[in-house]
Amino acid sequence: MMPVLLLRPQPRHTDCRRGCPCCAYQAQRRLLFSTATGLVEHDGWRAALPARRDRSIDYPPSDHRRLWRIPGTRGGNGCVVTSEPYTGSYERSAVEWCAMHGWQFHRTKFAGMYNTDPGACSLYLMARRDLDMTHIMRALDACAEL
Repeated sequence: MMPVLLLRPQPRHTDCRRGCPCCAYQAQRRLLFSTATGLVEHDGWRAALPARRDRSIDYPPSDHRRLWRIPGTRGGNGCVVTSEPYTGSYERSAVEWCAMHGWQFHRTKFAGMYNTDPGACSLYLMARRDLDMTHIMRALDACAEL
């Protein structure tokens, strides 16, 4: 196995710009998440999420959300939504949203990609109920200390 050089967490600041140390750290965390889970970032929100009566996308309650997909899947199948809200916020409403739409909700041990300061944010995963999340959750648990 090839050694991996991990960047140190960088202090967040209010005037974050592309290329600054905290953005580089976040990009590295996204790459670690993608490599561990096999998921790739995706922009097909309309196909992945349920629609409201007015045909607008019914986003789950979330903060710092991203859409990921299992390579080779089509449409909304194989899509996983990640959310990294500040600890305690959105969890109850996200769980209710998942129950209402037939989705599953998971809280991970992995520190996340947005803000890894202890106790700052929690990483939640949401996906359609028929998607087997076992391997994804195991992969993230294995990376929990990174």
